[in-house]
Amino acid sequence: MKSDNERKVFDIEIMEEKEKSLLLIIDPQYDFCNPKGTLYVPGAEKATKELCKWISGKRKILEKIIVTQDTHMSYHIGHSMYWEQTPEAFTTITSGMVKSGKYTPAFYNKENTIAYLEELEKTGKVHTIWPEHCIAGSWGWSLPKNLVEELNLWSLSNHGAEYELIQKGRNPHLEMFSAFSYANGAKKSEGYEFLDKIAREDYTKVYIAGFAKDYCVAESVKDMMKEQRLSGKLVFLNKCMASIDKNSESLKVYEDAVKDFGAIIEE
Repeated sequence: MKSDNERKVFDIEIMEEKEKSLLLIIDPQYDFCNPKGTLYVPGAEKATKELCKWISGKRKILEKIIVTQDTHMSYHIGHSMYWEQTPEAFTTITSGMVKSGKYTPAFYNKENTIAYLEELEKTGKVHTIWPEHCIAGSWGWSLPKNLVEELNLWSLSNHGAEYELIQKGRNPHLEMFSAFSYANGAKKSEGYEFLDKIAREDYTKVYIAGFAKDYCVAESVKDMMKEQRLSGKLVFLNKCMASIDKNSESLKVYEDAVKDFGAIIEE
């Protein structure tokens, strides 16, 4: 026979198991969250450890975990090898530079590239060349060992439930920060199906973590805020994220989400 305390613990566990919640982890890959990664986000290694601790404490609560993986080949518009001139990392390329011939795509239609860059520029964005990162199948593309261990412990604690892996960024001609759309705002059918799927599940809470807070996570949040079915459900795990630029204007999206979309920031 259970004591009163045991019954209370049992009742709490039952209530926790009933919470219909999702954890969405954006791009938690070695290239971003390990100091040896090609595009390391300062503080991401610590944030990954915090994420593992958080998952450990929520194993009985979380119904679903989805992990996105930034996925590229060397030949990608955001990499040097895409361009005949092989520009250095962190070079900015504008539509005007391509029109003048300063930069030329190696194997792709020049006019299409110009059109893409012009669409970016209309929204106030610039195109940046990044160090090669998250090359499909590479060490930098893979998930950290401690996170994989924690994801598997969650699975075992939930009768073998599968955490879902979603690859993003495979189109070599378009940059993709958000998990749901391309950088120029073009709809990615699979991405919007992904967003619709999350909304249709009617989760009570959608916890969000990952890297970088001021790039891929921020852009994903912007898209999620367009989906009214998610209003009042987003929870940002602040300790489980890290930014490239802590003063970035893009970080304002989190304040906007709290103010206008009923989101919560969990410290």
